[in-house]
Amino acid sequence: MTGHGAPSIDWATAEVRAGALSVAITGDRPKGWRKHMKVVVDLLDLNSGGWGRIRVHKDELLVDDVREGAEDDLRQLLEGAVLQANSDVDAGAGAEEEGEPDDAGELADRRMSDTFRAFAERRSPIPSVASAHAAENRS
Repeated sequence: MTGHGAPSIDWATAEVRAGALSVAITGDRPKGWRKHMKVVVDLLDLNSGGWGRIRVHKDELLVDDVREGAEDDLRQLLEGAVLQANSDVDAGAGAEEEGEPDDAGELADRRMSDTFRAFAERRSPIPSVASAHAAENRS
């Protein structure tokens, strides 16, 4: 099921059968999105004990062994993974030039690089130790 806009989870389609959650992914999924989503899920899912394996399919997410009471934590994990995958694909729009990341480590490196580069855009003056001492000596 595709639609316009960035990929998102359609929680209205959520269904649990025998402890397994299935929920639709809506929106336009650009090339590479599913791969990014899988990597992000693997990075974020720290095996909370509240659910089992998470699988990312073309139009849905499947989560095995969901335990009652884990719904909010699982929702946060899945929503965060979707947002991060969307961000990765948007930020990596020029990734064809750089090549697709080969593994989770390379993807994490790219995200951290982007974060550090963003600091350049929001420069706030941070006085150096030397300039702080110089100001003290002038007083």
